[in-house]
Amino acid sequence: MFLLDHSQAIFYLALAVCVLWLTVFASLLLYHVLAAVRQLHQAARSVRERIEDFSGLWRQLHLALAVPGVAVKAVTGLWRQLRPHLAGVTENKTVASRKIKGLGKTKRAK
Repeated sequence: MFLLDHSQAIFYLALAVCVLWLTVFASLLLYHVLAAVRQLHQAARSVRERIEDFSGLWRQLHLALAVPGVAVKAVTGLWRQLRPHLAGVTENKTVASRKIKGLGKTKRAK
């Protein structure tokens, strides 16, 4: 055993074993870090897919309600325009505003 005769050779052998174990532990640590990163990536992808599904559902719901919403807006706008005219009819209880044969009076409901 000529290699183990000198203390420097023993030092290099011990150093090589230490480097080997350090490499094994570093590779195990790297493996676990990469596994954790992979799990995080899968979780983020799952969340992204759920958000896209929810946003697609939201778009479909919005489109389904958009047409009736436009109709409701049109009806409410028409109601706002006609309300002052209809308020006069219901408050005064006016049946017709035509003049009675030249007398100049309007016919009122009792």
